[in-house]
Amino acid sequence: MKYLVILLFFSQVQLSWGQKASDAASEQALKQTQDLLRNKQQRGTYIKNNKGAKNADDNVKSLTGGNEANIKETYDIAADVFRLVAEKSKKPNGEMDVEKMNALMKEYQTNPEAFYRQMTPEQRKRIQELGKKIGPAPTSQK
Repeated sequence: MKYLVILLFFSQVQLSWGQKASDAASEQALKQTQDLLRNKQQRGTYIKNNKGAKNADDNVKSLTGGNEANIKETYDIAADVFRLVAEKSKKPNGEMDVEKMNALMKEYQTNPEAFYRQMTPEQRKRIQELGKKIGPAPTSQK
């Protein structure tokens, strides 16, 4: 499924939250991360200072053929989907479990189709629509 390549991008996004964050702090950190993903200027500043973010951004640009509208949509979808990962990573007391989040992200890298199945129908539809705009995934040049 060509849309699964888009999902690989989502699994590269990392949070810089502390290991013990209250529910309110976790929610604030989630909102800040979503805002960062959606705001091109903030994202650009972050990308300049973070090699992992630069690699992820390079992958997004390659995947979308550099089309600005598709880049924006990719980041918007990533911001929405990130809430899903955050919710699945919460401890029973509402604190964010960063170790669990990182483990989920690694799991999703190896099984993006399972990640895709956990998304809402609306999220899957947005990914499918974006995939249609982008076209087939680029082939690896190994």
